[in-house]
Amino acid sequence: MSEWTAADLPSFAGRTVIVTGANSGLGEITASELARVGAKVILACRNTAKGDAAAAGMTGDVEVRPLDLQSLASVRELAAGVDKVDVLINNAGIMAVPFAVTEDGFESQIGTNHLGHFALTNLLLPKLTDRVSGDADTLYAHFAAWAEAQGISLYPHQDEALIEILSGANVVVTTPTGSGKSLIATGAHFAALNSGRRSYYTAPIKALVSEKFFALVDAFRS
Repeated sequence: MSEWTAADLPSFAGRTVIVTGANSGLGEITASELARVGAKVILACRNTAKGDAAAAGMTGDVEVRPLDLQSLASVRELAAGVDKVDVLINNAGIMAVPFAVTEDGFESQIGTNHLGHFALTNLLLPKLTDRVSGDADTLYAHFAAWAEAQGISLYPHQDEALIEILSGANVVVTTPTGSGKSLIATGAHFAALNSGRRSYYTAPIKALVSEKFFALVDAFRS
């Protein structure tokens, strides 16, 4: 796998990103780097004073908004105030805290780390725009462009199989080992994720340490 750094970030100009817990740590760094490359970044923070202090050290278009993940009312208020968002980064979280319950009666760590973010994601889902969508031809064009960027030229049977998969058909590939079935599998994962379905990778135990498996993880790790 290649080494990736924030210097490799593409332009995010024209895109809106929400980062929860963006007043410190990884959230602050993520917000800062995305703002640096042109994103409008909303720092969603429980402590807005700390959020303002973090935002003051960032360049670009940043805005602080209150979000208390231990309050579903606060989650709803933030979601209601957002018209459109391209990327949601659920970063906020707590760990190893004394027992407590949220405003809505949930154990605080479960409420903050999971239930609050689950509610926020579902409320914002209709407003999230940074997803590949369209007909089979559009999806194929996106996948082919990705493959080209990796230096991969598609074989004719890969073309045929990918078009069928992206059209929603079931495909059985019986070509020999080394004929590029792993790329077709990558296309199948892409098709499933694009339509909101769950995708599974199955392989013999020895294959779990193969470079093809790690290449698949690398392709979908974001």
